[in-house]
Amino acid sequence: MRRRPNLRIPLAADPFEALVWAIVGQQINLRFASRLRNVLGAIAGTPTGSGLTAQPRAGTLALVSPAELRARQFSQTKAEYVVGAAQAIADGLPFGEISQLRGIGQWTAGYVELRGLGKLDSVPIGDSGLRSSLAQALGRSRDSLKPVDVASIMERYAPYRSFATAHLWARLADADR
Repeated sequence: MRRRPNLRIPLAADPFEALVWAIVGQQINLRFASRLRNVLGAIAGTPTGSGLTAQPRAGTLALVSPAELRARQFSQTKAEYVVGAAQAIADGLPFGEISQLRGIGQWTAGYVELRGLGKLDSVPIGDSGLRSSLAQALGRSRDSLKPVDVASIMERYAPYRSFATAHLWARLADADR
């Protein structure tokens, strides 16, 4: 942490954008997730007038058919989760209750708390990058750390686990260079 004294948690533009990004990015590589996110912008985004497109709002994305997303390389379940989440948020579901939604687990809820809601004490338990970075920092193998171990280790950083997570992600990015 001393190497990055000014590191800030990178926040999404709003909680819905963080939720969509979390769903779209689950269990696929970043490049493909970015491509799928661009598909959402092309289908339901709002043109800004400068050649750019803003990410879709919940009410707009709720009107998209999962079949339309499926035709554009979304898996059936990912398409259903994205549209279902958009419908729930458009209908007024508070972000604090997203874990009730189909396809939204502990990792997604933690990610949205951290990147979408800006909570200071959240950890996306189950995040593979976080687990890898912790394992490296502790001189252990990645496979030796289970989600329960990650949760236990991260307890020492409460009430600022979000900052610890951001530093661990940054540490992993540094190691990739």
